[in-house]
Amino acid sequence: MATCHVHRKVFEALGWTYNRTTGSHIILTRRGHKTLSLVCHAGKNMSRGTLRQLVRAAGLTDDEYLKAFNKHK
Repeated sequence: MATCHVHRKVFEALGWTYNRTTGSHIILTRRGHKTLSLVCHAGKNMSRGTLRQLVRAAGLTDDEYLKAFNKHK
C-alpha cells in the first residue's frame, strides 16, 4: 500500500482536482462526480478498504485504478 499523497497523485492523473485540505482530509473534486475525501495521517499507509471505497466512489474499476497507480508509483 501507499500513503494518501501517492493516491492523491493517482486521482489527479485520472482527472480529479485538489480542492482543499480540512484537518487531515484532502478534498478532491471532479465535475459530474461526488467529492472524494482522502484521509491522511503522517507516514501511515491508506487502508485497503478505504482505498477501495474511494475507487468505487470515483466510478473506477480496480483494474483502471491499479493501471494508473502503477504508472505514478
